[in-house]
Amino acid sequence: PRLLSQGTKGITAEIDRELSRTGEGKADKRATLEAMKIALEGLNAYARNLTAEAGRLASQESDPVRRQELLRLSEICSRVPLNPCTTLDEAVNALWIVWVGVHMENTNAGFSLGRLDQWLQPYFEADMAKIADENERRAYIRHALELIGCFYMRCTDHLPLIPDIGNHLFGGSSSDQAITLGGVTPQGEDAVNDMTYIFLKVT
Repeated sequence: PRLLSQGTKGITAEIDRELSRTGEGKADKRATLEAMKIALEGLNAYARNLTAEAGRLASQESDPVRRQELLRLSEICSRVPLNPCTTLDEAVNALWIVWVGVHMENTNAGFSLGRLDQWLQPYFEADMAKIADENERRAYIRHALELIGCFYMRCTDHLPLIPDIGNHLFGGSSSDQAITLGGVTPQGEDAVNDMTYIFLKVT
């Protein structure tokens, strides 16, 4: 949620503030903070590569609908995860970019995507608030379902990078991505929301 709301730029600024308060005598802490910045820049570089690749594919695409999709993806990846997300499309793409980064750093051992309905609901609501026409709202909900469906498919076809010994020991093991839906809010209220039902419908 912090990455979606602050972007890597906001988190890097937090790290810089912490670095400014950390004396030279704390070399281990300073090295850890610097490593965090390098990892975040890695995510930004990956997003820039995705931006360029989507643009390249769009320039070669003959189908005008697909060309527009690719240009939109290029535009989204040029904004996130560097900057805070403002739309559901941006939030889902930022989430996936970061998830790929997590899997490149670690083997896929019990990672959980977390409470995606809670984290994505503000972006869904912000998008819906911009739409007054009922037919457009229905079309947007269909788009949200397709977007989450695509996200599910990415989760099922993503295989993390692991050492050869991992392939030997766990060859054929699937890449299982767990999410949590519903439940209660930190205040103890019902946490079920629109995105809960979108995830359930996609499932």
